[in-house]
Amino acid sequence: MRRFFAAAATVLTLILILPVFAVTAFADNDYAGWSGDISLSMVEDNAGVFDKHPDVLDALNQELRDTAARLQLNIYVLLAGPEHYMSDSETVTFCNRTYDEHFGADTDGVIFFIDMTGKKPAYDHILTEGNAIMFYDGKTDAIREATYEYLPSSEEGNYAEHYSDIKRGVECFLRGLETYQSEFRSGLKYYYNSHTDRYVYYFNGKLVISKHKPPVVYLRSFLIAFFGGSLTNIIAFFIGKKNYKFKSKTNPNIYLSKEESRFSTKDDVFLRSHTSKTHIPQSSGSSGGSGGSHRSGGGGGGGYHGGTFGGSGGHR
Repeated sequence: MRRFFAAAATVLTLILILPVFAVTAFADNDYAGWSGDISLSMVEDNAGVFDKHPDVLDALNQELRDTAARLQLNIYVLLAGPEHYMSDSETVTFCNRTYDEHFGADTDGVIFFIDMTGKKPAYDHILTEGNAIMFYDGKTDAIREATYEYLPSSEEGNYAEHYSDIKRGVECFLRGLETYQSEFRSGLKYYYNSHTDRYVYYFNGKLVISKHKPPVVYLRSFLIAFFGGSLTNIIAFFIGKKNYKFKSKTNPNIYLSKEESRFSTKDDVFLRSHTSKTHIPQSSGSSGGSGGSHRSGGGGGGGYHGGTFGGSGGHR
């Protein structure tokens, strides 16, 4: 029973300590939030798809900005023409740099890069930052692939001929953003970006972007250690019980006779009072104190200095 109460006290102590980690993490927060300005959200037609239909583009931009206001997100759709011809990895870097320059790092928003450069196969990419990372984590592939019902393939030479389909593809993208945001439940989810070495998670209903781990990571590690250690102790106990037959303690008084066990008075008498002392020199090579923890030094991550981002891309 004592062991049970000791274990319960340990669990309670660790649970009380967890908020301390969370407060520390929340103090170092790079999250910048949403400005509320929808004027920068737009469809940029760099491929000349709507050159002959500017009214259609204006209506699409109005629909996009209305969606941005409802979702409280920055939304930027780029119809990328030949001047944006680049590799897949360069496209990802371009999207992140473009978002940060357009809206600011670690704000709430999303970019949809629609490849109309002539590259075969085309590479489309959805990039998320801020709250959008959490809303659409694991969903960006589904959102992007749903638009392929409308977007022409990379084999098409003249995208302008398909302007109405491209319009429907962008509208499909906007509907996907609304659908998945409405379905989002934060729970204990968190996101880790290895490029920036930062975690994205919610704490007390607020988004945190920080190098500090979220409380759920500490809690999960503790639970694994606790239950793993408990299981090991239980297994060891039953193995020991099986191999050894435990008996109750024997009382030694049963072997003694009270009548015959009588002791006379005992005195300590010292013959001499002299005590000798011998000096033992210390070794010059020894050092005092016990060993402690050691932290090795190391350099930082790569040369990336932009905001923390999520998202995914694929070929069309």
